[in-house]
Amino acid sequence: MRSLFLRLVLTATTVTALALLDAQHEARIALQSTPDSPGTPPATPMILQEADGDHLVHRAGPLRGVPFSIKVDGEFGNSNDFFVFAEALKPGQTIPFHKHENAEELLILREAGAMVIVGNKRAAAGPDSIVFIPRNTWI
Repeated sequence: MRSLFLRLVLTATTVTALALLDAQHEARIALQSTPDSPGTPPATPMILQEADGDHLVHRAGPLRGVPFSIKVDGEFGNSNDFFVFAEALKPGQTIPFHKHENAEELLILREAGAMVIVGNKRAAAGPDSIVFIPRNTWI
C-alpha cells in the first residue's frame, strides 16, 4: 500500500512540475512576443501630414539653426523602438558622419542632388530615394 501511495505522490508531483514548467514556458513566449512592457500603452496608429509633429531647431554642430520635426517617438505615437524626424537641408549642407548603435536609420530624400555615403557605398541620390542604414553603419 505504501508503495502505491509513493507512486501516486511521485506521479502527481511529476505532473504538477511538468504543468508548472509548461506554464512558465508559455509565459516566457508571451513576454517575448509582446514588445510593450506591462502598463505601457500600445503604439498609436497615425496618419501624419507635413505640418504634424514637434517642431525644433538643431542647437549645436554643423546643423545648428536647421529646423526639424519629430514625427514619431515615445511621445508622438507611443513608439518604443522607432523614431522618425524630418528636416530640410539647404544646398551644400551636410549631415555629419555618424552611426547609431541602437537602431537602423532610414533616409528619404525628396529631391535629387545629394551625394550619399553609407558604409562602403557611395552614390548620387535621385528624387524620392531611400537610404537604409543598418545599425553600427557609418552614414
